[in-house]
Amino acid sequence: YNYTPTEIGVFVVHAAARPERPAAAARTIHDQLRRVREGGITADEIDRARSLVEAQWLRRMEAADGQANFLGAWELTGRWEDGVDYQQAVLRADAAKLTAVAKKYLDLDAMAIVAYRPRGTAALGEHAAAVRELLERPGIAPLEPSPPPTLVPAAAPARATLERTVDGVHVFRTSNGVPILVRPRPGATLAHVGYFVAGGVIQESESDGGISTLMARTMLRGTFRRTATQLAEDAERLGGVPGASVGTESMQWTMGVPASRLDGACELLADLVLNPTFPADGLEAERAIAIAALASLRDDMYRQPMRLAAEVAWPEHPYGRSTIGTERSLASIDETMLRAWHTRTVRSAHSVLAVVGDVDPQTTADLIAARFGELHPAPRPAIARPAWPTAAGSKVDQRDKAQTALTIFFPGPDRADPARFDAEMLSGVASGLGGRFFEELRDRQSLAYTVMARPYARAVGGTFAAYIATSPGKEDTARDGLLAEFAKLCREEVTPLELERARQYAIGAWQIRQTAGIDVLGDVADAFLWGALEDLARYPEDLAGVTTASMRAMAQRWFDPERRVEGIVRGVAS
Repeated sequence: YNYTPTEIGVFVVHAAARPERPAAAARTIHDQLRRVREGGITADEIDRARSLVEAQWLRRMEAADGQANFLGAWELTGRWEDGVDYQQAVLRADAAKLTAVAKKYLDLDAMAIVAYRPRGTAALGEHAAAVRELLERPGIAPLEPSPPPTLVPAAAPARATLERTVDGVHVFRTSNGVPILVRPRPGATLAHVGYFVAGGVIQESESDGGISTLMARTMLRGTFRRTATQLAEDAERLGGVPGASVGTESMQWTMGVPASRLDGACELLADLVLNPTFPADGLEAERAIAIAALASLRDDMYRQPMRLAAEVAWPEHPYGRSTIGTERSLASIDETMLRAWHTRTVRSAHSVLAVVGDVDPQTTADLIAARFGELHPAPRPAIARPAWPTAAGSKVDQRDKAQTALTIFFPGPDRADPARFDAEMLSGVASGLGGRFFEELRDRQSLAYTVMARPYARAVGGTFAAYIATSPGKEDTARDGLLAEFAKLCREEVTPLELERARQYAIGAWQIRQTAGIDVLGDVADAFLWGALEDLARYPEDLAGVTTASMRAMAQRWFDPERRVEGIVRGVAS
């Protein structure tokens, strides 16, 4: 990346590698920079880069905060109009200009190198001359250029059937009965498309935990038509990057591109969803990433206590398991298992296809129906209602750190319970810089580095979580302080001013989400799979129904200290 302020700039190449590979990585990076300096940039590479830069610009300008940041930053330098001129100048750059810039700035004599490495591993060199000699050795041979992409026509034209329209969302069906949701956004420059599945951890067992995440990530490693490199490069030519994510109750594959390239994005996403090859090397790479993510999770002073509390709250239920799985379960998963899991949970699933953008609903639905015609509907996975522990419990990890992180879970309303809106308003009263917990525990009592509270409402269960990071010697006092604040919420109604402030904040955050197409896409799909499309427009009305009395009733119902569970990452007192 490049950083270009007013008077001096820096160009950075950053890479993360296995401990035994940094020297080879450094040589190869230097070799690529040399090729660029010698005029090795191709016209296809420039077209691909231009598509990416243009799409990044459109994403930045899609939301109001991106527009405001752009206008303010450029106005500080002189005129905001200069920012538009700068963007156009970037898009006009050709191979000759890029080569000239590379020759001027990407000079070995002007290079600074920082290598951050594990203890006991070899340095790149003992002094500058040794590092320079290393870099000038041959690097790994570059990949052969990928062939230009061709838009493969759909197997046959298709006509999607319109069922209904709900608050601007057009609901269609494919010939197989898979729902298609199209939400037009007139004037939007980006179009977002996604395939969403009700599934994920709720379909896994302890022995194959993490298989959904491993499958979703390995699907990005190639299809029968595209290698992993071709998949990435074709996506970049469209100005997008396909994304895959797995949660406790859902899986999704999405892509956002300039609206004029929606057809290409649909073709690529359909290829990715329907035709993954699960190559062995791709699986091993994703397995290594997942195992590294587990280690990172355990070292995270926020996520790990949350994870520990979930394990206590739901010890034998999917809600208590990580989306990543465990080292043991990850080690047992092979390509055959991934292919079978894909057939079972992706090709035939309780799912929905969705598009958000400046599009014609029928034309777009027909396009989607033609591309994804091989998908089949299936019943929504059944989820057993979890039993909350009848007594308080905790799980503790010890860390050699001068900080303790404590999470407290109370049982809470599930997604179908109207009290979830009361819980959301209580979160607004408790959290934030002006919230009760922050003011009392951090500002007045100096018990916390940070403190927050929020509800998590799932399909058949929920929790209200509170988190506090404190000094190891103050753990007991911090816990008592948190519980005292929860007791106040049970004992006394919040003030009308507190409720109104929390309500306005929640509505404002919701309105801001409506400016980002990718957020609208996710909200529409989630409402269809786990609730009702009518829920989307009704959200301000639902919040308006919350009263100070109903918030107190919610607190009295759920905030029983004898039924709390705790996750603790305990530091060492200095």
